[in-house]
Amino acid sequence: MSFATPGFDVLNRLALRIDPDAKVLICCRSTCRYALSVKGSAVTTHLRVKHQVEHGERKGLTEFLKGLGQSYLGDPSAAPLPKDGCSEHPDLRVYEGYACRKCPLRTTNFSSLTRHISTQYFQGQPPGKRELDEFYDEVWLQAWTAGSNQSRRYWIVSRGGLATRTSDAIQAHLASIKEQERLSNSGKDTPTHTESGGMRTNSQGDLLRFEEQTL
Repeated sequence: MSFATPGFDVLNRLALRIDPDAKVLICCRSTCRYALSVKGSAVTTHLRVKHQVEHGERKGLTEFLKGLGQSYLGDPSAAPLPKDGCSEHPDLRVYEGYACRKCPLRTTNFSSLTRHISTQYFQGQPPGKRELDEFYDEVWLQAWTAGSNQSRRYWIVSRGGLATRTSDAIQAHLASIKEQERLSNSGKDTPTHTESGGMRTNSQGDLLRFEEQTL
């Protein structure tokens, strides 16, 4: 089916986009960025209630979506999940989340993660911080649907080539090193002071030591 039809023009105008692989309809407005149910008049109701879209702009949308049929648009809660570590979907919200290293649990709620680890691996006893840190990664997550954290099915996405999140301090340090490398490559020296008052430049070894100190 061609995307150059009047019906698809309406979708573009209303900031709605079809993912042809997952067969879902995504509301791309900044306050949403998740897939919508296409049952009945759910989409037009969403536009009217949440985004105050006038009737004239929504006219004919429900009939157009029904005409596409279930073979073209399905239930987002049952849509297939992309593989962990894939690039982030440009139309979906990205969440700061956590992934259990021992099982497929993905969540944006740290308390849910710690309860899970305590129950599943420590006989209900709260693990110490070092023990807990061995059981999870801080990651970027996406999901097709909105709703509660428990109802969303997440997958891990890569940002900047990384599938795990790093702390703000490490990110700032990385940015500082990149800037110094840029200046160095342009022929400028960018020495930094050590605690003892000497002069040095950052190196990859410095970064590794910094990460060890901050983890």
